[in-house]
Amino acid sequence: MVAEAVENSQSVQQRTKQFNITDLTAKQKRRLFVFCFSEGGLAGFDKKRVGDQTYYVFIYKN
Repeated sequence: MVAEAVENSQSVQQRTKQFNITDLTAKQKRRLFVFCFSEGGLAGFDKKRVGDQTYYVFIYKN
């Protein structure tokens, strides 16, 4: 699993966490969701596929 944090310089600071979920079990995916949704400032969520890899992307506003 890979996590990546990115911040931008817009007037509202955003933080992005990206996780590779390709090899996770359903239980591990649920735990990841619970953890990321329980953090404060969640603004959005996206699921994307790149080749044969699947990623969850969580966007937070500070």
